[in-house]
Order: sequence, then C-alpha cells, then structure tokens
Amino acid sequence: MNTEYLEKFFRNLLLGESNELKNRYCHIKYNEKVAIKSQKSSDNVATKEKSSDIILNYLKENDSINNSTAREITGLTAPAVRKIFKKLEAEGLIVGTGENKNRTYSLKK
Repeated sequence: MNTEYLEKFFRNLLLGESNELKNRYCHIKYNEKVAIKSQKSSDNVATKEKSSDIILNYLKENDSINNSTAREITGLTAPAVRKIFKKLEAEGLIVGTGENKNRTYSLKK
C-alpha cells in the first residue's frame, strides 16, 4: 500500500473527511494518468446508457426522432447515435422507417 492511500483512509476515519478511496490507489506504482483514462472510458459507457434513456423519453413525448435531433439532445456523434438506435431496435423498443439520411425512429407499439 502506498502512504497516500493510508493518509486518506485515516483522514476519513479520524477527521470525518470524505476522500475518495479506490482499490487502484493501493498499488505502489499507481499512475494517475492511467486512472483518469479508465475513468473516462467508464464515464462514456454511463453516458451512452443515459443517452438511450434520453432518446426513449423524447419518443414518449414526440411521435418520432431522427439522427440529427438525437445528436442535439444527447450531445453524441452521429455514429454513437446510430449505435444506440441499433441497440434499441434490437431490444424491440423502437422501430425505424425510411432509408439512410431520411430514417426516423418511433416507439414500437
């Protein structure tokens, strides 16, 4: 264990602070850059899950949605939105109509 982790642990315990304690901080050769990169990648997964909820909520209030509208409301790129649409279609939650650029999606009835 490195001393920084122990210091944070005891500060939380004795002083009532709320320092973040994660297992990766225990490693002797802990690299902050690697930890930040892995945190960003896990944040991206969470963002995509939330984005599918945003799209489904939009469809509950509106008849249909297209890629550009989905990009505006989620802040994702076109390929990321297409992946979400494909995933939601595979799950049977939405139905796509039209071809390529004119494709719209609506809730499955």
